[in-house]
Amino acid sequence: MALIKCPECGKEISDTIKKCPNCGYHKKAKINKKMFIIGGALVLIALISIIIFMFLTKWKPLTKLEQHAVDCINDYKKMLKNPESLQVHEIRWYGDEENAILIFVDTSGQNGFGGNTRDIICYNVEKDKISFLGSSDDDDNWMEELIAEAIKDGWNKSLKDENYTISVERVMAKVNSE
Repeated sequence: MALIKCPECGKEISDTIKKCPNCGYHKKAKINKKMFIIGGALVLIALISIIIFMFLTKWKPLTKLEQHAVDCINDYKKMLKNPESLQVHEIRWYGDEENAILIFVDTSGQNGFGGNTRDIICYNVEKDKISFLGSSDDDDNWMEELIAEAIKDGWNKSLKDENYTISVERVMAKVNSE
């Protein structure tokens, strides 16, 4: 313990007290430079780690399946009266990646009457060519009813295995950037 002069009144006071007993002057706390540097370094390392993690997970190129899903959704948006109303809830696929696959997209959006509908659309992807097969709510004739039932059946088959899921977040980020 050493005696120092109070910067306010000039009287000698202990260097360990926080407040001068004579004038009430509050001493400023001394910042420990070593702890300040270590704390700053830890914060910097944490920020760099977060940025690297975000970069590695968000900005990696789309997989072939994700790109097919982007193509399917962009094609479907062209058929809609109000393409901006389209919302994608889930994307799944089924088939043989090397040959032909079916891409199922659980969508909702505004119909021609201004109301919202939700259905599953289905595309066939073969040799990088996409073709719209129909949706789960098509029922204008017996052929459309058969296709709608087949789409529902394919959707249910793809639900049994998580490996058949395509990232909605990554696909829609690409769709919305185009």
